[in-house]
Amino acid sequence: MQDRYPGYAQHTRLESVYGTDENGKVNLITALFPSDLNVSKPGGSRITVEGVTGGVVDHGKAVKDVVLESANDKKYTAGGIDFFAKAVLARLTADANIFYFARHGTEFLSGGVGFESDSPVSIYVKGKEGVITSEGAKIKLKGPGMETAQFESTVTIISSGTDFIEVQILAGEVRF
Repeated sequence: MQDRYPGYAQHTRLESVYGTDENGKVNLITALFPSDLNVSKPGGSRITVEGVTGGVVDHGKAVKDVVLESANDKKYTAGGIDFFAKAVLARLTADANIFYFARHGTEFLSGGVGFESDSPVSIYVKGKEGVITSEGAKIKLKGPGMETAQFESTVTIISSGTDFIEVQILAGEVRF
């Protein structure tokens, strides 16, 4: 293999090779750590749980990002998060979940914040605001004050109580 591309100046590059499953697929998480003399690099560590690939980016002052991926074949617990999804990203502080994202999942729970659904959704939530993309689902949103969440599109409220609301949503994107 040549050490550089024809016509390009001398440079350094990173090349990675990953094994694939029987279908030729692989799930990857890439964490980029930009740094220079004025910006310090956050700490990072891998999460090693059978069936899960991921890591923690420690920004200091008790702020951590947890990034996980799985085969989406069962419920996993890793990095203080219970999830059933292809991938999750969550920002955690010492006392709260600041935001979370779950891709093609049916469950996410961290510190009493999260969701459960009867079919896969992709969801981003920060506080009581978020967006859900799905083919239609019954979904229960959990977290402080979630019972007062207001939806921008028509949903059917199934139940609500202290720190949760359960709704039936139609296919597409639903914002709250």
